[in-house]
Amino acid sequence: MQMNENRRRLAGELYEYIHGVVDTAIQNNWKIIIWGLGNAGIFLRYLICDFDGRLRAEYIIDEKLVLTPDSEGSICRSTLLEYLNSQDYMILSTIKNIEEIQEKLFGYGYELGRNLFDVYGEIGESYIDFLRKKYGSIEFGNVWKDAMEKDFGEECNEHSPFGRFCVDKVFDEINELDDNIRFFDFGAGKGAALILAYMAGITELGGVEIESGIYRQACYNLKILGIDCHLLNRDARECEIDNYNCFFFYNPFTGQIFKDVIRNIQESYIKNRRKIYIVYGNPFCHRSVVEDGYFELYKQVRTNLYDPLLNIYKIKD
Repeated sequence: MQMNENRRRLAGELYEYIHGVVDTAIQNNWKIIIWGLGNAGIFLRYLICDFDGRLRAEYIIDEKLVLTPDSEGSICRSTLLEYLNSQDYMILSTIKNIEEIQEKLFGYGYELGRNLFDVYGEIGESYIDFLRKKYGSIEFGNVWKDAMEKDFGEECNEHSPFGRFCVDKVFDEINELDDNIRFFDFGAGKGAALILAYMAGITELGGVEIESGIYRQACYNLKILGIDCHLLNRDARECEIDNYNCFFFYNPFTGQIFKDVIRNIQESYIKNRRKIYIVYGNPFCHRSVVEDGYFELYKQVRTNLYDPLLNIYKIKD
């Protein structure tokens, strides 16, 4: 991964922490065990194996995961520790309350701060969670669908931060689309996707959020993090978007609202002809993107979102 200055400024401490963990394992000739395969465990495995790349997770222990004979061989229950020498391993905990397992692990020879580490407590379960822990006052919590429906109708979906471990893969794909990405987020929520775009090196940022309280939180988050963004508080159908060429949707709305927004993008293209891309996570309204004949499906990317297909569309030449 390219470490641009934006990423280094916001998340450099996270990478330093991971490098330090791997350094400790290498210096002690330890193999790595990750405890927990929730979002935090997957994120940690990605950071160790794909970002740092010097070691891999030898085993993953998860007491709650439903295991089948077809489960990946490295995923086990804690009974595995009966057969391992604690002098050969370090355990990285990704569960929220490490106190739940400390006593058990002490009995197997693992001690917090020596060969047992509370990774969740240090960095959280995602880039967004890490930033929340680092800065304290910023907030990215969900806003549930029933609250959005009450104020804005059933076509508006809940807000959840775009912070899964696939974000690097998604923004790598986005950066390959054009040398000068100008990124606009429809349904920006509290700003998570805009922050991640900035970390990916994209600096021309805009977005829209209809709910005023969420909008104010997004503005606050962006200000605290020192990110310049043209964020609007209005209906997504009423945006001036002619300066942008990449439009991001994380399933913010469906139905007629979505169709109207797509047509607004099409009208923007007619006014200002340019290469335009739509990046659509959880693409439940695929037909609405392509039905007028302006856009075609350019690429599908497998992700760990609710719908594992992330669609990238481009304007037809």
